[in-house]
Amino acid sequence: MNQEEISFSDVIAYLEANGRWLLLGGLCGPLLALVSAVALSQYKADIVMDNLFVGGNQGIGFTEWRSLSETLPIMAGQLFEDRKAAGEDIGDERFLSSPEWWLKHAVPTYGLSKTDTKNLAAMEDDLKGQSTRIENIKISAEGRTKSLALKRAETTVEYLRRTSLFLRLKNLLSAYQTEAKLQQVALQKELIDRDIELRYLDERIASLSALITSQTKKNDGGKISVDVRNGEAKFLPLDTQLNALKVEVYSLEESRTRTEEALVRTDLLNRFLVEAKPTLDENKAANGLSLLTRLQVIYDGLSASIPKADWDRRSAVERIHADLIAIESRFSGQMPELSRSVQRQIPFLPAVIGGAFGGLLAALLTTLFMTSYRRYQLDARVGAGLLPR
Repeated sequence: MNQEEISFSDVIAYLEANGRWLLLGGLCGPLLALVSAVALSQYKADIVMDNLFVGGNQGIGFTEWRSLSETLPIMAGQLFEDRKAAGEDIGDERFLSSPEWWLKHAVPTYGLSKTDTKNLAAMEDDLKGQSTRIENIKISAEGRTKSLALKRAETTVEYLRRTSLFLRLKNLLSAYQTEAKLQQVALQKELIDRDIELRYLDERIASLSALITSQTKKNDGGKISVDVRNGEAKFLPLDTQLNALKVEVYSLEESRTRTEEALVRTDLLNRFLVEAKPTLDENKAANGLSLLTRLQVIYDGLSASIPKADWDRRSAVERIHADLIAIESRFSGQMPELSRSVQRQIPFLPAVIGGAFGGLLAALLTTLFMTSYRRYQLDARVGAGLLPR
């Protein structure tokens, strides 16, 4: 029983005999910690893009950003599938199709944080707009090398720019299409109503004219007797009624002319959409810059076909031009970079864990190895008769 027990003195003696090996194994811990820190470290690139433009206009709004954060990874996934089917290499850009990646690496900075809003609760009504105002958007990306991290951040910025521009133009064309359909139906209905009303008015004018003619033949001067027993005139002179009808006809004819002009403007909008829709469908890469260029070419062709003196039609075309310019000013050179930086990140916790575990493991393995080696030497000496059994 005594031989199967280990006393504290035996432990001390063992540590004295193998102390240098335990110390050597323990020194491997910091070395392994350093190696693991270097091996696990990554470079992080940050690019901060301004979201405000000249005049205080905002590029991407609060609701649009919420939509973009969900739409961008979906569109990236669809785009990558198409490129993969075409045999293109998409390995370096695959991260753009991850919704979790966008939530972590594309962070908007609002005019007021939640903490600011709480501290300024008394002014909440006045600051509601600022709490949803996006001042800038910070794009970050990691990589094993400095160039890889910066490349991923730049790829994200470029994808955000061209895709957000594409979506804005797509929404504009969709709004145009809905507006054109609704307006065309409403204007055509309005024209029919105007024609029906004008027909009734023409019939009333003809009837009054005949009545005036008959009264004139009777030498009444085109007058009708008026019953004033209750102090109220129940009838107006025929001439007055006729003039009132003519004024109403003139007003309706003017309104009808304006409706026809509005219908012409709607037709021009439809002409623009007929040429723009195929361009949108052909843009499989969701590149807003190329789509914007193509839409401007369509506008130029449509504008050239309208005489300069035709202000009614030109106003419809210039409205399209104004919308394109407004979008171009926000997205073509959108989000100028406020700053960019690349720094190395060393994961402290994994390094400490790796060093501690590595040091213990190294010390244990070193001690076991030296103990086995000593036992082997001892057995060899006993076998050679150098030591008694």
